[in-house]
Amino acid sequence: MVKAYVLANYEIYAEKHVQDELKTISCVKEAHGIMAAYYIVL
Repeated sequence: MVKAYVLANYEIYAEKHVQDELKTISCVKEAHGIMAAYYIVL
């Protein structure tokens, strides 16, 4: 089994839209928002 962590940025205030879109990708198992240079960890 291959595991990967992806750090991503998106436009400010787009968090809900980005998380909804990520849920449609079958290989994305979890997505967590963070407060750092990147906004989300997949």
